[in-house]
Amino acid sequence: MHPIGNGNVGTRSLDRAALLALPPADRMRDICAYLRECYHRTTGQEAPADLDDSLYLESLQATELQITVEAELEVSIPLTDLVAMPSLRVLAEAVGQSLVSSGEAPLAETERELTLRPDPGSWGEPFGLTDVQHAYWLGRSGLFELGDVSTHVYLELESRDFDPERASLVLRRLVARHGMLRAVVRDDGRQQVHEDVGEVRVGFADLSGLPQTEALEAVAAARDRLSHEVRPAGRWPLFEIYAQHLPGGTTRVHLSIDMLIADAASVRILLSEWAELYADPGSELPPIDVSFRDYCLAVASGPDDDRARDYWLDRLDSLAAAPELPVVSQRPSGPTRFVRRTHELPDERWRSLKRAAQERGVTPSALLCTAYAEALALWAKEPRFTLNVTIGDRLPLHPHVERLIGDFTNLVLLEVDTDSAGTFADRAQNVQRRLWQDLEHRAYGGVRLLRELARRHGPERAAMPVVFTSVLGQDMPGGSPADPLPGLGHVVSAVSQTPQVTLDCQVVEVAGGLLVSWDAVEALFPQGVLDGAFAAFVSLVEELADGEKAWQSACPVTTPADHATVVAQVNATERTLPGGLLHEPFFTQAARTPDAPALIWSTGRLTYAE
Repeated sequence: MHPIGNGNVGTRSLDRAALLALPPADRMRDICAYLRECYHRTTGQEAPADLDDSLYLESLQATELQITVEAELEVSIPLTDLVAMPSLRVLAEAVGQSLVSSGEAPLAETERELTLRPDPGSWGEPFGLTDVQHAYWLGRSGLFELGDVSTHVYLELESRDFDPERASLVLRRLVARHGMLRAVVRDDGRQQVHEDVGEVRVGFADLSGLPQTEALEAVAAARDRLSHEVRPAGRWPLFEIYAQHLPGGTTRVHLSIDMLIADAASVRILLSEWAELYADPGSELPPIDVSFRDYCLAVASGPDDDRARDYWLDRLDSLAAAPELPVVSQRPSGPTRFVRRTHELPDERWRSLKRAAQERGVTPSALLCTAYAEALALWAKEPRFTLNVTIGDRLPLHPHVERLIGDFTNLVLLEVDTDSAGTFADRAQNVQRRLWQDLEHRAYGGVRLLRELARRHGPERAAMPVVFTSVLGQDMPGGSPADPLPGLGHVVSAVSQTPQVTLDCQVVEVAGGLLVSWDAVEALFPQGVLDGAFAAFVSLVEELADGEKAWQSACPVTTPADHATVVAQVNATERTLPGGLLHEPFFTQAARTPDAPALIWSTGRLTYAE
């Protein structure tokens, strides 16, 4: 469970007082120009030229835009105002109205942005874990069900230009640049960045002289070792890069990283900077004048958001449980192993699906989350349930925060009702409205909510093991053979795992297309359930990309034929009932076999005749 928010925020400062002094038309012009810049930095796309065209924002992009504008101009722009995909003109008018109405009295101190003050002299001092980091750290301890794994990502890449010395040089520069690549979690539950970790090298084995079969066996052994490893949290490093040069000239590069020190946005940063440095070892990366420690301390010192707390606690007792899916046991008999299922939607079909979503006023994340819920509902005991949605909550407290490696993850408990009236499009819009309301109140994080759920209703009620993770907004580097990363190549295999999670649906853009992955604890589910649910999900996504029919259907998910057959057999309870009285068959049997035992107990028996 390792989400991504692109973190692409940080705009030029805009003078609030100067804006207020301008005539309305000039003020509107400057606000529109400012919002264009914010939109570009947040999404990587140019805002529409026409002021009346809709601004298309992913959920996390909307939150980042909201945070940036509120911080810069000290105004209040509710996230729910962005749900309807407003035009640049509508958004600029809302910002202008908020600016004028607040006048010389901007937001109260408790409503204004947090203050981050870089403190380089203390970067090596211990500091507290975030709520999510703490949950990850405890979750891997073995004290809880499914607690024998760490929150971990494994990538296996195939490269045609890997050089171990050049790779080690790149790794040394990245480790020196990013403090969290030198971090550990101490026994006292605080994290600390080591100033000096000694020599840093990429592991390397030259297998080119081996027979092909033996070389591939060595690759499989490395994959087995690294794909589910649990590294001691207090011992550096919490990552590993290991390469194997194979017969034929290619190299398999294994990347294993404990997500205590990074989120998915951080993995993107790591891969992107690796590519730049490997291509040009003399390249100078932009500076990072702030640390993850600075960020965490700033967030922790901020005032509590009473509005967010009340929003969640008022809903707590009525919040639906996680989807109750069929399982064969509550925990696997052996080590917890996650298995990945994937499906790719090529760029053209992905663009069609995004256009269809935009026409109906929903983001691709909300669309895919709704499709996920609809597919799960075929197997879930109840149609109303709660999904654990991971978000990358990287607040723009400093222009360089977007360059940091660290775990900025937050959780949102998203309640969905797949049995609500209307079409799929209606339910997708409902999911989006609920998600954006929840994101508006994300300051009271999901981990705190889960703790309160456990306190009120017990740990079983607080289990939220079915996860949705959206990584949409930017392409993940190295995802396509057509666009390999210098030195690393392209991804050929991947898997992730998280303690106390049974199923995680992850959606990410690769080479302009969509890649959907389900990582699940295979051994927990009856044979065929995950295959059937994934097939139903994929079928629905493909149908939604095809056109109108699935969008307007009240029940667009197709039940797999084998699943429908089993359900029909189980529900086929009609029988011809026997006549007569209940005791009569007993006497009939007694007459037929008088000497046969009718009753047996530990010290004797009784025949029918007796």
